[in-house]
Amino acid sequence: MEKQINLITIVIPVFNEETAIGNVAAEIKSSLPVILNTIKDIDNIEVIFVDDGSTDNSNEILSKAINGLSEFKLIRHPKNCGYGAALKTGFANARGNIIVFYDGDNTFKLKNLVRPLRIYFNENLEMVSGNRFTSISKMPFIRKVGNKFYGTILRLLTNIKVLDPSSGIRIIDKEILLKKLYPLPDGLNFIIVLTTRALFNRVRSKEIQIPYEDRSGPSKLNVVKDGLRFLTSMFAIIRLNNPFVFYFFTSLCALFLSFVYGYLALHQYIINSLLRHSDVLSLIICVFFLNIALVSYTTGVIANVINKNIFGKFATLSILGQFLTQRKFYLNFNKIGFALIAADLLIYAAIKLNRLPIHYSTLILFAMLGFYGFQFIIVHYLIQTIENQLGERKELITNLDKIYPLRTSSQEIIPGYFNPYTGASNLKLINKTNNPAILNASSFKSRVDL
Repeated sequence: MEKQINLITIVIPVFNEETAIGNVAAEIKSSLPVILNTIKDIDNIEVIFVDDGSTDNSNEILSKAINGLSEFKLIRHPKNCGYGAALKTGFANARGNIIVFYDGDNTFKLKNLVRPLRIYFNENLEMVSGNRFTSISKMPFIRKVGNKFYGTILRLLTNIKVLDPSSGIRIIDKEILLKKLYPLPDGLNFIIVLTTRALFNRVRSKEIQIPYEDRSGPSKLNVVKDGLRFLTSMFAIIRLNNPFVFYFFTSLCALFLSFVYGYLALHQYIINSLLRHSDVLSLIICVFFLNIALVSYTTGVIANVINKNIFGKFATLSILGQFLTQRKFYLNFNKIGFALIAADLLIYAAIKLNRLPIHYSTLILFAMLGFYGFQFIIVHYLIQTIENQLGERKELITNLDKIYPLRTSSQEIIPGYFNPYTGASNLKLINKTNNPAILNASSFKSRVDL
């Protein structure tokens, strides 16, 4: 079997790093022979610096530092386009099949990449991420707190442990990056989006502890502004890639608030056998959040059914979440709904026969059971409709493959008329063309940039 030729491209984004970039370039030059001599799986290394419109002397310092070195390349943006845009420009110009990237602020040394690279090759991984949480890490305290927070949110929503989700030190297979993780945003939220996409696309990855030094020069990160953007970007990717996780989390939050308000109302009633006006308001708010919890959960189930049938993606959840999304469970929604409506009718009969008083609590319970019952029944038949329609879609695709059994990945079908039962069609088969726009940092914006 012919040996794979591995060319590594190191991409370093630069923006106003005049105090650090000279040392970074010098350290890379001295470490390249060490990497090549130590890791036998690597055949060659190229280095791309992307100056993202620096207004200081970064460009001049870099130009002098790498002058005459064929393995080094400097690309300059005419204006500041963003951290993610700089990285994507580097990726677009990379010749290597493996991408390494880290910041040009002198916080990481290339010589410390030997162990991560060895693990990457030995364990046949698709991505390695540097874990900066070590006993000697110089990461600022507020960033440590933020990273722990993002890691906790990802753990809750994906059931996968991530120690350093916003680490900008990565080794990644270029094909995996472009095919599974694109599109990616242009801003500082590039890394958190890449991490979240990698989780949902089942990228074989591992976090490796690495030394992390003090940065040279001021940070470009705004803790509040960029922190909120990180959070909203993460939720956007979760909502788009695995919607049940998002809706299930919303449902749990609403359920918790419902219990809180319900406790506030019933606690006073148990003690004093009396509900004050404020307690009645708490009870109404309790019912309100309970409704939100149910609607969020059933919406998530519908989204999960669509995801499974179209994209083949399954929610990564806790045992409770896995049970609540089981097909045999949600196919019984109609039975749950009819049982709730039957209970509702019993309450109505009891009121009519004067077995139950016409009290606001009875009326609230009557309305709740009716709403929940119809919600479960409607969702049940909606899921059936979706599964039937998507089943027909799969049958159509199967028939298309029968018509074009020799269709390759470099060809696509032009939409037109097709009858899945007779096979009659006017569909055409054409060759795809490589679209370089996807690699151009300024040619598109991810949905999470909006």
